[in-house]
Amino acid sequence: MRRVTQVTVAAAVALGAAFAALAAASTHTKQQTVRPASRASTPARPLTVAPAPPLVSAQAQTPSSSSSSQSQSSTPAVAPAPSSAPPVVSSGGS
Repeated sequence: MRRVTQVTVAAAVALGAAFAALAAASTHTKQQTVRPASRASTPARPLTVAPAPPLVSAQAQTPSSSSSSQSQSSTPAVAPAPSSAPPVVSSGGS
């Protein structure tokens, strides 16, 4: 009985060492060989530049509005009130 226990413990230690070595080897990155360019480099093409989108006014103007209403400056928008709710916290646990 004592001999069977010793063999079982030795086998468990050997398997643990083998799996630990496998796990440690998988964390190391493989070294990549650097190959020189096999073809002549071509000049880089310039990026295509699209035209800027048209700007849209914040307030829609009706065709019947007079030029005097356009010259008046509107009041700036009011900032939203700060939230009274506490921030959401997630610890990542289940």
